[in-house]
This record gives sequence, structure tokens and C-alpha cells, in this order.
Amino acid sequence: MAEFKLGRIRFVWKADWSASTQYFKDDVVRFGGRTYICEVGHTSDADFYTDLNFSPTKWNQMTDGQSWEGAWSSSTTYKVNDVVVYGGNLYICEVPHTPSAGDSIPQDTGTSATNGLEADSSNWAVYAQGLDFKGVWSNSTRYKLNDVVSYGGIQYICTEGHTASATDDLGLEEDSSFWTEFSQGIDYKGDWTPTTRYKVNDVVKNGAGLWIVTTAHTSTTVFADDVSNWAVFVKGFEFEDEWSDSTTYQPGDVVKYGGNQYVALTNHINTTPTTSGNNDWQLFSEGLRFQEAWSIGSSYRIGEVVEQGGYTYLATADSPSIDITITATASSTNRFTTTSTENLEAGLAVKFSGSTFGDVSSNATYYIKEVINSTQFSITDTPGGTTFVPTDGTGSMTSTVSAMPPNSSFWTELGAGLKWRGSWQDDVDYVVGDTIRYESNTFICVQNHRSESDDGSTIRAEGGGADNSRPDQDLLGVYWNLLSVGSETSVLSTRGDLVYFGGTGPARLPVGIEGQVLVAGENDPEWRTLGNVEHVYYVAPHGVDSPAPIFGKTLDQPWKTVRYAADQVEKGPKVPITRILLENNRVFIQREVTEFIQNQIANADPGSIWENFEYEDFKCERDVGLFIDALIYDLTHGGNVKIRGVANSLVGEITEDSPGAYPGLAVEKEQSIAAYNYAVTVITAVLNQVAPDVNYQVLNGDNSTAIVEQYFDPLLTAETDYSGATGSGYELSRVSGGSGSSNGSGGSGSGY
Repeated sequence: MAEFKLGRIRFVWKADWSASTQYFKDDVVRFGGRTYICEVGHTSDADFYTDLNFSPTKWNQMTDGQSWEGAWSSSTTYKVNDVVVYGGNLYICEVPHTPSAGDSIPQDTGTSATNGLEADSSNWAVYAQGLDFKGVWSNSTRYKLNDVVSYGGIQYICTEGHTASATDDLGLEEDSSFWTEFSQGIDYKGDWTPTTRYKVNDVVKNGAGLWIVTTAHTSTTVFADDVSNWAVFVKGFEFEDEWSDSTTYQPGDVVKYGGNQYVALTNHINTTPTTSGNNDWQLFSEGLRFQEAWSIGSSYRIGEVVEQGGYTYLATADSPSIDITITATASSTNRFTTTSTENLEAGLAVKFSGSTFGDVSSNATYYIKEVINSTQFSITDTPGGTTFVPTDGTGSMTSTVSAMPPNSSFWTELGAGLKWRGSWQDDVDYVVGDTIRYESNTFICVQNHRSESDDGSTIRAEGGGADNSRPDQDLLGVYWNLLSVGSETSVLSTRGDLVYFGGTGPARLPVGIEGQVLVAGENDPEWRTLGNVEHVYYVAPHGVDSPAPIFGKTLDQPWKTVRYAADQVEKGPKVPITRILLENNRVFIQREVTEFIQNQIANADPGSIWENFEYEDFKCERDVGLFIDALIYDLTHGGNVKIRGVANSLVGEITEDSPGAYPGLAVEKEQSIAAYNYAVTVITAVLNQVAPDVNYQVLNGDNSTAIVEQYFDPLLTAETDYSGATGSGYELSRVSGGSGSSNGSGGSGSGY
């Protein structure tokens, strides 16, 4: 075995190698991470590797290892096995070198640089991989392999060293080839703001919900303009109170509209929630909003509840109130002309206000019958009734149009009830659910209408309403149903009256004329003169010379003398009580017509037929008197020969060949028609023994002569059976523009 003398093995530790130093054999030094032993004594060169690579070498490696040098620096000379940190990795030096001046980059200062360790990558090997979290990505910053940054709601890891883009507007997206997604997350930015740079996975609140960025961008001034860069992250609801056409809504916004609530589905402005087919709103909840009594001047929205009559109604659709201006009416076409019929439809209620023309009333309710074209429509007196025929007129007439309950296109009945309106009155608008007292009974209204009891006319400027709408005349229950029956005998007023059921409750059958018998009529019992034959009269010694129809009309009650019979026939034996009422009120009727004309002239609207109208009142009274005389003759004799004579005297063109034509008709046509129509109104009141709605003698108050009083006699009742066969009553026709006449003829009504 060989022998070693340990005393001869001598290692001398010299610590770190240094240049220009005297080294002796067996000296040990550290260079980098390794230790070396000196083989040949020498004075060291300025570069260790010059001595190491000398042949024969002056040093031999004694031990291997690494030297931790911290962060890589461009100003440091690196030795084999030096270990540095660069980015998120550790690198070990394989080739000794000193980074060139071009590799110099101040680390993380934000200044521009182009190279780093990457420039000497051939001199290094990855020693260990790791991550270096750099916080939020920043522009113009040098990033290294495995650097990790936060950008929006996502973390990215650097795959290649580079210097970041120069501006935030370019963003990490500009260098996307140098990064890969490391982890997904979100970055909540609060409320969305305009002109802000947003990155993928940024989350903002806009409207009721949260939105997440799908495409990086700089926001515009309105969220709706760049909504394509966002996706709904979390849906929510935000109550925005009452809907407004000037508010921009976002998905999730909840608004009140009428009695309902709606939720927005899109970003939008000025879309009505109830617009058919819209995709901007969805019904959120249904409810009720109670309003006051329905008014034609108010607009209503779906879900609102109104009271009308004794009923409550729920709006099932928006019901706007529309103001329009009527500029013309035409009797030949029944049309009303306005600037636009947009939003008008059949069934809507119409009310005229202020100065009117076309023979409509300013305090009555009408209904649209038909929308004919873009500027014209027709109306009716009652829902679904016959077309109203206006007179010709032009001007400017204000009208309000709305959907009046119970119009089923806009309303549904929510609750039925009663509304007490007191005693029934003429020329009043009644609606479904109104209850009234007529005589001893109470009735409930079953159809909207304007009441009428005197002339049976449609709604005209002077009033009027639905024909046969008085409760006792409404035999078919079109407008009224019996609600409760009072004392049956309360309908009786005269000795001999009878009570019968008239369809709407107990009704009075007035006592008949002496000698008449009770017979069954078509619907009700009637008094008839038995054996009466029209235009046949009887004379016998046992008779009595007394007026018809008690005497002279039947074989059992003849007149006594031929002379009396001839006198009666010449005078006119039919309807003697009607003759008495008309003859005793002749002057009253004349004076009322004259005063009516005076009142129209004094209160004439500009452009109306009465403006600056001049006439002679004594001639007017004369003509009205002739008209009354002709009417009396025709009623008492039968036929209409005298009335036609009056009519013929008022029509015809003024020529030398027709000197009998009324000389003022050519320029007074419209005024004459209005005057004679009012004469018919007064005559109707006289025959019913009621006062006209207006006494113009009293209203004018400036008469030069004493007021002529109307003649009343409660013991007289004008005949309703003058034909002797059918029991028909008088129907006094209105004067029309075609003939300018009024006729007294038999009709189907039961009164005057």
C-alpha cells in the first residue's frame, strides 16, 4: 500500500480570484460558483480565463457550484454558473461574458428600451422557471418572459420579452402576440362612464344590470352606441318611476305605465311600452291605478280605473284624448272635415265646444260613425246608431275625441254599481249605470244616450236627443230598464185613467173620448171609436149637434141636423182639441219665432248665417201665421194640401215667369229653414202642453209689446188618434234644404 504524508498536502485558501496577484502551487481560489487549485505558480492575468485556458493550464477545477448574482444587470461581467433572476425565471451563465452597451436597459423605469438578457440568450440557460407579478399592465414598460400582469379582469403571462405599446389607447392588445392568458377574472369598474378605455372582462354597472366587456374599446358618449362591445353579466331591476318619452332606458329598468309595470329589454328612448309589436319592453306586473270620474278631456293608459255612471271600468288599451278642429260640414255627404283623422276610429266619443256649426250641439255627446279618409269622418247620436246629417257649414269648430266607456276596444267592466241622478230630465247625457226616478218608478240606464221627450229629434243645436228615450216611451228597454216599481196608481192623473204594464213598468192609459171602447193594440191597450170610418159622418133625428169625434162619427151617436153636419165638415171635424190648442196659441207661436230670430242675430258668430242678417218682423209673423193656419186645416180635414201650398209659395227661382215666388228666399234660405224648424219645435211643445225649452220673449227682455203668454188647459189632451184606424200620432217633419217645408202627416210615433 502506498503511503501519504498529509503534511505534504497543503491547500492555501486565497478567497476570490483577483487579477495581477502572485499565486503559488496549491493555492485555492473561488471564481464564480467554482473553486480552482493552482497548478503552476504565476502572476494572474487581467482575465481569469486567460490563465485557465493557458497550456498547460495554470488552474484546475477543484469543486463545482453556482454563484447567486441577483437580478440580471447590463453592467456586470458574468462568469460560468453565475445565476441571475430575469423576469419570472432564473438563468445560469454558460458562457462568460459582459453584456454589451446596447444591452443596457434600466429595469422597470417605464423608459423605452429594446434589449435585455434576451440579447445574450446564447450565453445563458434557464435554471428554474417562475413567475414575476408586475401588477397592472403599463404602457412603454419593458416586460420579460414569465412576467405576469393584470389587464382588465384577466391576468396575462409574457411569452416573449418586449417593450409595451406607447399609449393606453393601444393597450396590451397591440402586443397580444407577446402574451398569453394566464387566468380569468373580472375587474369591477363601477358605473359606466363615457370616453373611458375598457378592457376585456372589465365589469360596469349600467341601468339595472352589470355588463362585462367582450371587446376592448374606448367608450362613446352613450352606452347604447357601443353596446355591441358588452355582454350582460348579471341581470337586475332598477325602478325608474313613471315612464317618460325623453328618458333613455337600459335593460332591467322598471317603469310605471298606467296601472301596470314594464321592464326594459334594450337600450332605447321614446318607445311607448304598449306599442304593438315592440321589442323594447316586457310586461313586468299588472296592477290598477284609480283615477277620478271619466272625462273626455283626459287621456288614459292601460291599467287605469275610472268611474262612469254607476260602473267602474278598467282600461285595456291606451285611450288618448285628441283635440281636433272641424273646418267644414256637408249635408250631401254627412261628412265632417278636419286637418287629419289620424288616431280617430269608429266608436270614439266626440264633443264639440265653443261656437258650433253644422247643426250640432255644444253640450251633447256624439260618436264617430266612420273614418272616411285622412281628413273626413261621419258621426252618430248613439253608439252604433244611424249617421247624423249635418247642415252645410264652414268655420273653425273645436272638438275633443276620446274612448268613452263602455267602449269594449279600450275598456272592460271592472265593477257594476248605481249612480243616482235624481229625477229624469230632458236633454241630458245619461250613461250606463245612471239611475233616475220617473214618476213613481226608478230606472237604470243600459245604453249611453242623450235624453229626449218632446220632439223625438236627433241631437241638434237647440238640444234634443235619442228618439223614445224617455223611460215610459222606451217600450223595448233600449235605454232604460226598470229598477224598482213604486206605487202603480201614482201614474194616474185624471179621473178615468187606467194603469197597464207598459214594458218598463206601470204606465198610464189616459181616459178615452166619450163613446170609445177599449181594444187591444199591437203592444198596449188603446181607446177606439167603434164603427168609425174615415170621411164618413152620420145624421139622424136622435142625434146631437156637438163636435166630433164624440158625435157624428158613428151610427149610434150621429149629428142631429144636416146644416150642423155640413158646417162641421167644412170646418174640419178631425182632432178638435188639437185645433183649440193651435188656434189659442197662434200669436204665441208667431211671437216666439220672431224673438228666436232676433236672438240669433244679436248673438251671431262671425261667418254664421245670422251675421248682419236683416228682416221685417211683421212679415215674418204673417208668414208663420199662414203656416199655422195651413197646418190646422190639414190636421182637421186630413191630407196635406194646404201645407204643400205654403211650401210651394216659398220655393222657386225668382223670375218674371214666377212672380209668386217668395222674393227673399234666394238670400234667406238657411235662415228660413232655421226659423220654420224652430216653429215646429214650439208647435210640438204647444200640442204637448209643455213650455218650450227657451222662452225667447223673456230671454230677450227688450220687447216693445207685452209678452204673449202660452195657452194651457189641463183638461184638454191633444188627440193621438186622428186617422180613426191606426192610433198613430202626429209627426211634424223638420224643414229640409230640399223643399223648405214642414208637413203634418201620420207617423208611427205614439206622441207629439
